Amino acid sequence: MRRKARGYTIIEVMMALAILAVGATGVIALQKVALIGNSNARIGDSARQVASTWADRLKTDALQWNDPLGIPDIGETRWLATAGVYDTVNPPGPGQWVLAPEVPGWSSPVADVHGTDVAIGDTTTNGMFCTHLQMSRTVQKPLSLAGATHPIAVRALVRVIWRRDLAPITECRSTAPASIENDDARYGFYYLSTVVGQEEASN
Repeated sequence: MRRKARGYTIIEVMMALAILAVGATGVIALQKVALIGNSNARIGDSARQVASTWADRLKTDALQWNDPLGIPDIGETRWLATAGVYDTVNPPGPGQWVLAPEVPGWSSPVADVHGTDVAIGDTTTNGMFCTHLQMSRTVQKPLSLAGATHPIAVRALVRVIWRRDLAPITECRSTAPASIENDDARYGFYYLSTVVGQEEASN
């Protein structure tokens, strides 16, 4: 006697669907994690680009700083002119962060997601990144033609911040850098440290 072909019962179908649903949920969760990771990596790369741009600007600016005959001329620079003299007793701290200088046509403290400057009058975007600087003149030259020592390098720290929710950073120009210092829950931070040497002249 031939046995009849046995089909699937409703319970077996439901169990198969349940297993499929659990697997699909895991795949979706992994995709979400991957998307977040890719987004964070992209933001991190852009922040590094912004910081590197500012470091390059400061190094290029140093070409104008050579103190001819020992006479200080750092005031003729575009960005380094804001650097004070390093104080070993009271070294720079959180309160010494300043907003990166805004020089129309040359620089802005705000940058978009591609690392491009966002001018203060640009109404098309508020930008994703905000740049803070901490600069101080260091390394005293022991002798000059003017008979006095003077700093021949600038210690520069560049800090690029962005909002963790990836919203435009509209508060960049209006919020004091010190107010952002410890707000890790709201902001992401990228730091770059560099030393910018004075261009040598006959001093």
